[in-house]
This record gives sequence, structure tokens and C-alpha cells, in this order.
Amino acid sequence: MQPVSADIAGREGVTLYRDQGGYLRGEVFVGPAGYAYLGFRFRALRDHAEPGLEPVRRGQIIGWGGVLKAGYVAGPGKKD
Repeated sequence: MQPVSADIAGREGVTLYRDQGGYLRGEVFVGPAGYAYLGFRFRALRDHAEPGLEPVRRGQIIGWGGVLKAGYVAGPGKKD
């Protein structure tokens, strides 16, 4: 766990992470007060090349996303 970090929208939060495959870190960002899900990020911990995949460099962000708006809806396909 990293105590303070920022998600893709720049919001401060807490990062929970898990290292995978010896070269990849998957991170989940949560809000510091209520631990609401803010988003995710995957980044390379070291250079890595594997047949059939694009090589990655240490520090490279491989995927990143966030939740900017969430709410309840009346049913499937409803926006209000």
C-alpha cells in the first residue's frame, strides 16, 4: 500500500497494489475518507519482452482509468 498518490484525474487517494509476473504492478486507487473506488493503473516495474507481446520499459504506464461519475439509475439502459 502506498499512503498518498493521485489517480488519472489528479485526485489524491490511497493506492493498493499487487506485483504480477515479476515485471507488472496492478494498482487500485481508493478515496482516503470512504475508500470509494477511484480507478486503476498498470505499470511496468522493469523492462520486459515476451514473444507475441509489445516490449515494455521500466516505468511505462500500460493502462490507466478512473471513475469520474457514478450514481443510481431507475433500471437497465436508463440514464436518470
